[in-house]
Amino acid sequence: MSGEFLGTPVRPESLINRPDGFCGALVDRGSQVIRFDTRDSGRSTHSTDAPVPDFAAALAGDLSTVACTLSDLAADTVGLLDRGTGRRS
Repeated sequence: MSGEFLGTPVRPESLINRPDGFCGALVDRGSQVIRFDTRDSGRSTHSTDAPVPDFAAALAGDLSTVACTLSDLAADTVGLLDRGTGRRS
């Protein structure tokens, strides 16, 4: 997963798709901004050998064709936040 940390940690905010100037203004006011791409998007790692997802099967509970689950993405996010705050989960 690709991510960047700007500024000092103060309070979490969702800043997906916010302009650089807006994020910079928050940093200038003492906040920390964390922007990141989830798996297979932007500058993050891309899966080239993942199967084509079967959406109907996934909705029925069969996750055998999905490259990652929502739980995987949540764990990625916690890991990124831990790295930015110096904490370990």
